[in-house]
Amino acid sequence: MLVDNERRSTVEHTIYLLSSICRNRWNVTSRGYENRYTEHVLYYVLSGSGSMVANGKTYLFAPLQLYYFPPQTDIEVKTADEPGEYAVISFKSVTIGQSNGQSNVEAELAQHPVFVPGQLPAQAPGAIEQWITNTCGNSGIMEEASAQDFSRRLQLEQLILSIMLNSEANEHRTKGGIERSIDYMSRNLSEKLDLRTLAGIAEMSCDTYARQFKRKIAHSPLEYLNGLRMEKAKKLLASGDSRVKEVAAEVGFNSEFYFSRMFSRAAGVSPSIYIKRRNLKVALASSLGFQDIYASFGGNATAIVDLYKYPWMTDTEYGLLIDNELARLKAARPDLIIADHYCCELYEELRRIAPTVILDEPNWNWRGNCLRMADLTGLEAEAGKVLDRLDRRTYETSSIMEKRLQGERITVMRVTHETIGIQGTVSHPLNELLYQELGLKAGKATPTDIWRQELSPEDLPPIETHHLFVQKHHLRAGSESVFLRMTETASWQRIDAVRIDRYRFIPNWFTMSWTPVGRHRILNLLLEYTMPTASSNAP
Repeated sequence: MLVDNERRSTVEHTIYLLSSICRNRWNVTSRGYENRYTEHVLYYVLSGSGSMVANGKTYLFAPLQLYYFPPQTDIEVKTADEPGEYAVISFKSVTIGQSNGQSNVEAELAQHPVFVPGQLPAQAPGAIEQWITNTCGNSGIMEEASAQDFSRRLQLEQLILSIMLNSEANEHRTKGGIERSIDYMSRNLSEKLDLRTLAGIAEMSCDTYARQFKRKIAHSPLEYLNGLRMEKAKKLLASGDSRVKEVAAEVGFNSEFYFSRMFSRAAGVSPSIYIKRRNLKVALASSLGFQDIYASFGGNATAIVDLYKYPWMTDTEYGLLIDNELARLKAARPDLIIADHYCCELYEELRRIAPTVILDEPNWNWRGNCLRMADLTGLEAEAGKVLDRLDRRTYETSSIMEKRLQGERITVMRVTHETIGIQGTVSHPLNELLYQELGLKAGKATPTDIWRQELSPEDLPPIETHHLFVQKHHLRAGSESVFLRMTETASWQRIDAVRIDRYRFIPNWFTMSWTPVGRHRILNLLLEYTMPTASSNAP
């Protein structure tokens, strides 16, 4: 039997060696300072306020706050217009190895972070200030400490251990407390719950609880509670087994009238309409293809109108359009009108015909519009199947496009009667489909922080792209002349996709991207247009 004599048990741990403490003041004339720390740093604010930039991240600081930064951190402090005082505790961390019962002190400086960089919880700020005073007094800078200064090492380790324990306790309290309060909300929706009660369950002060809850959940506690109540109310109403008054009581409302008002605000329709949602006569007012969404879920609209004012319309023409479309809506006698955000200015006129819900999800959330339409019409199950099929198709297309394009760039452009618009990578359903869900690589002139960049055709920037997709928008308004002006520029002639005949005219992908049906069609066209044998610039 062979024995590996080189194999041995090794244990490592880290000790912390105090280097120095700087206790100093800033005044109005200095307005702060810049420094680069090569060791671990604890930065404690005794008084004053301002901002701190550490390796590019900004922190707003106030008295009795504690911060940690690892070695090689650049810190710039900018103070407010009043004197202040701070302390900087600088220390090293050294790895100690123990092998076969023998200690081995390695001279290597351990660079791993002691804490997560940034602000640390200072549960007992007075104790930290007392520790600073005991260690270096009130005079200023402690002399350099040696590695053999056992007393100061123990003092530092005591401080670090105290901060660690406070950090863990604070994290445990925050996480467990908020989760306990949410669980309590869910189980007691019929009870009268207020902020003080919920904060008590979380074992926090009201201010701390509200702040931590908003940071973790992105809603205030009472907003979240009301959301839970409305979701449960929807389920009870949809079942058809309860009257509105009974549902109101079960979700914590003493007043049926107040419950109805809150439900209408949350759901968009009254409880009495929500109960009948699967049997409603639904009309649609949209230029974003809402009829395609509703039809794909199995719905059959009683009327479909488009109330958008297109650029070629005069005021007189648009007035006639509105009169005719509203008359058609009235004749259809709908129970509910679902409209897109272009109908906001006509909301009151629509509401006089029938209860109206305008789907205007934040950040142009097309999927949110689909889910709200399904909720309003009782077609949630059907919508889920439609969206699942679309997600699977998008994933499959993404894999095909990745192999087919092999890193080639694409750019999408809309030409209107006034400008050219280079589509960005964010904040629009089409952008999210192309650059996030499909993972396509954007051309180098594609904006990454806005949904579209509008330019005159003569200001077309150099575009590095292998595939260019162009939509001539509102031809009746004159987009063809703007397109021709763009093609006469030098920038257009230098586009790789133009030189190698890989630019193509597309239908209105911008509107199509709002609906599952339209997104399927965009996927089909992308696969067609990127085929090696696909013909180019065909209208």
